[in-house]
Amino acid sequence: MHQTLTAEFDWLPDHKLPQTNALYDALPVGIAFLDRQLRCLRLNRRMGALAGIPPTAAAGLPFTDVWPGAEDALLAAAPSALAGTVVEDILLAGSDRLLVATLHPHCGEDGTALLCVVEDRTELRQCKAEVHRVKELHRHTLELSDLYPWCSTPDGTPRTTRRWRERTGLDAAETATAPDWIAALHPDDRAPFEAAWTHSLLNGAELEIDLRLRVAGSGGSGETHRWFRRRSSPQRDEDGRIVQWYGTDEDIHERRLAEDALRESEGFARQILDNSPECVKVLDMEGRLTFMNIPGLHLMELDSFDCVENQLWESFWPEERITQLRETIGIARRGGTGRFLGFCPTAKGTPKWWDNLVCPLPGADGRPQRLLAISRDVTDIQLARQALEETTALLSGVLESTTDSVVFVDRDWRITYRNPAAAAVHEGRGIRLGDDFFDVFPQQTESRSRFRKAMTDQTPAVFEEFVTALDQWTEIHAFPTAQGLSVFFRNVTERRRLEEERRIAQDKIARLARLDSLTGLPNRLYFHERLEQALRDATGDCAMAVHYIDLDQFKAVNDTLGHHAGDALLRQVADRLRGCIGTADLVSRFGGDEFAILQTNLWGPAEAEDLARCITSALAEPFDIDGARIQTGTSVGIALFRRDGDEADALMKAADIALYRAKADGRNTHRFFAPEMAERLKAFHDLKLGLHEALRRGEFELHYQPLVCTGDTRIRGFEALIRWRRPGRGLIGPGDFIPVAEETGLIGPIGDWALREACREATRWPDDIRVSVNVSSVQFRNKGLVESVRQTLADTGLAPGRLELEITESVLLQDDDANLDTLRELRALGTRIVMDDFGTGYSALGYLCRFRFDKVKIDRSFVAHLPRCDGSTAVVQAVAGMGRNLGIVITAEGVEDHTQLDAVRRLGCHEAQGYLFSRPVPAAEVPALIAGG
Repeated sequence: MHQTLTAEFDWLPDHKLPQTNALYDALPVGIAFLDRQLRCLRLNRRMGALAGIPPTAAAGLPFTDVWPGAEDALLAAAPSALAGTVVEDILLAGSDRLLVATLHPHCGEDGTALLCVVEDRTELRQCKAEVHRVKELHRHTLELSDLYPWCSTPDGTPRTTRRWRERTGLDAAETATAPDWIAALHPDDRAPFEAAWTHSLLNGAELEIDLRLRVAGSGGSGETHRWFRRRSSPQRDEDGRIVQWYGTDEDIHERRLAEDALRESEGFARQILDNSPECVKVLDMEGRLTFMNIPGLHLMELDSFDCVENQLWESFWPEERITQLRETIGIARRGGTGRFLGFCPTAKGTPKWWDNLVCPLPGADGRPQRLLAISRDVTDIQLARQALEETTALLSGVLESTTDSVVFVDRDWRITYRNPAAAAVHEGRGIRLGDDFFDVFPQQTESRSRFRKAMTDQTPAVFEEFVTALDQWTEIHAFPTAQGLSVFFRNVTERRRLEEERRIAQDKIARLARLDSLTGLPNRLYFHERLEQALRDATGDCAMAVHYIDLDQFKAVNDTLGHHAGDALLRQVADRLRGCIGTADLVSRFGGDEFAILQTNLWGPAEAEDLARCITSALAEPFDIDGARIQTGTSVGIALFRRDGDEADALMKAADIALYRAKADGRNTHRFFAPEMAERLKAFHDLKLGLHEALRRGEFELHYQPLVCTGDTRIRGFEALIRWRRPGRGLIGPGDFIPVAEETGLIGPIGDWALREACREATRWPDDIRVSVNVSSVQFRNKGLVESVRQTLADTGLAPGRLELEITESVLLQDDDANLDTLRELRALGTRIVMDDFGTGYSALGYLCRFRFDKVKIDRSFVAHLPRCDGSTAVVQAVAGMGRNLGIVITAEGVEDHTQLDAVRRLGCHEAQGYLFSRPVPAAEVPALIAGG
């Protein structure tokens, strides 16, 4: 290398040009020009730094003085260098660094005889030492493990390692080919391994298989094979081609023998359990069922354990027994044995009383790992005990009418009387007539002043307190008498419990009102509340961001795979979004395919951009929906606190505008809000102008979807659904233009046209076929709606009873009284009023109590999961039962197959609507549907 370096200098002029010196100083190695006596003529800057002297101060000095520790080595090398030989690897001693010099012959007009190049190889030496250390560590680690490495060519030819051959006792020649290699396996394992290995070689899949491999030195004990777990994965080049397979054989022999012994032990234990007369269960530490013996399944009237596996044991018990059950399980978790008696019906509703014993099953460390629960059927004993208690209670009722504990005390606070209810309490505690009243409940010292005041002032005292001695909440009435006080004690523990449960239920309802039922995420209401709270709590240096998220191509998923697939996709999207956010952030679903994230505690916009990239990356990965591989993406709009607004509405609007820009820029990307983002407003105005032109040119048309009777599938009516046939864009669905129409006020004339056209078309149908028209919430707030309906009926001649007006819950969320008045006026015209999309909100049930709708349409989200989902089944059955009791027709939306039709028919729905019968069709195709129905 240094000969080449010297050659590079040969072209330089010998006179000291500034450019030449600059070149020397820029070199990363030390350069010294020496005369024949090894005196320094000049040094470059690096040489001076290595020697620790200024380059100018070295001129004329012997080079051996610059490096005194290397004097002998330099003097020994000088003759050879002066003779024309390059002398390398001269160690410059006297430094804690590894400095190596090379002497080159050099003939210069300035007297230069030698050129000395010095390199600092300290870092190279350290790197070599570290590489050696890592190799030794890897070697020792491998030798101390139970892993025996091997490798293979892409076609499966094995390349065994020394460690592997030592373990098996085979040499390289004996494993040179794949058949030789496979021959080292146990005969029973050769075919399975060969099949698995062939599959991996053909498909590039990783290999993992348990097999028996011959081992060296075990033949004397009669054991020639041991169990190993063989794993292998491919190494690929830049083009994805497999260039080699790396694998290991892990010795798992003892573990495998232990597992076999454990299976034998478990089989023996199962025989014992299956012959026990009790219901024996094994629970995990959370109280979930992991095992139940066969007699237990019979006692609980279960067809199989599969239907209850991994369910909480407490879910089978009545609510009033759960606290006692949890306390008993808690004792077992702490290592004790708990026992309780409780009532719990079987899976088929047979009433049963059970004597339950719960104890811990310790793990290897001696601590409870699982729980054993043994339940004995004591129904006969408990029923006899209850009969006895009922007889006793009846006798007490005859003797004394009240069930309250009643105690009379004299002025000396002695108990002079107690009714049977009080006696039952006192006798168990050793209290007798004549005892001091305040000694009865010594812990209740805070109530003494109330009793004394009642007796002194001769005024009644009424209060509630928790009586520790009785372990219950008690309502106490103390009435003064001529002899002292009469005190009534009433146990109100259950009432208190119910009040607490009611409070918890109300809190739960409030939480559910802020929860998206499909994904379990907070909804728009809760997100807005949290955002406003975060803005109120924001300090001067606080930074946060709002991310508005919209899925790309979500409508295509719904249209091609159905709404059930769309719902499944939304749930998976929610799970991925949860994985993207931090603990202080909030992710919410606004509805449809819209999500939002509130990101707090930011240090700058770059952190918000990192989250947006994480979101787009996470949602760009394919989704597996019912076996179908769905590829979608997402667009994200970002608004920053203070920069884009300091109020919730302003930030949400800014994020929405940024989202619109992201979608316009190609989707599957993110954009920060910028004031110049006027494209969305322009698009809005273009659509607004297009709607005006559509009204003028008559570009709207109605399609009709039938509503059929679930009994005989006869068509009862049609729902009119508006479409916009826009020139150059084809048929546009209402979801793309109705929101703009509502926002701009154009929904009024568009709705009037749709109402009039639907009524006019319906006059051509048989008299028993109705037509349903959707009424927007914006239309509903228009005071002219009632008059518009009246005039339309008069002009078209349609019988009012054949017109159904469909409204959604959003129509009724504001101005209740005005809305109800409008509904009553429409009813007075003779029209039928329909509640659409029932079940998607949380206040529609209250309106059913205040206004008698003619029909309720169950939202397709419940029908989509029938008949598999018990929750959906319960909701549909409940709504159908409500309709039957209130005289309301119940229609099931979104019926797409015969199993759903059978389900809604069985659950009591009167009508059905969905693709099973027909998609929405133009008016010209309606007569054919009526004739076919």
